[in-house]
Amino acid sequence: MTAFANGTVTLANQFTNAETPLPCASLVIVGTRFANDTLYAELMAREPRLNDAGIKSVTRIGDALAPGAIVHAVYSGRRHAEELDAEPAALRYRRDAPLPRHT
Repeated sequence: MTAFANGTVTLANQFTNAETPLPCASLVIVGTRFANDTLYAELMAREPRLNDAGIKSVTRIGDALAPGAIVHAVYSGRRHAEELDAEPAALRYRRDAPLPRHT
């Protein structure tokens, strides 16, 4: 977005810089987002008590690690669940891939 005035938003192509004006009645700007790891910091401040309770680790995932779209948070949670309590040597690089289409 390069401009917003008089009911028009102007978008610019990031590769060509070609501008496209579009009618727009209102605009919501989502600014820089920062990780929210307050809970993690509070838990780590009590690390000796966690150890005494048998808690071996506390891990940041999702928006506590890096803010993103809901799809990123879901993937982060899924990945952590799959890797929970796994030995580091057993973890291997995994990549989700689309299923083949049958025509």
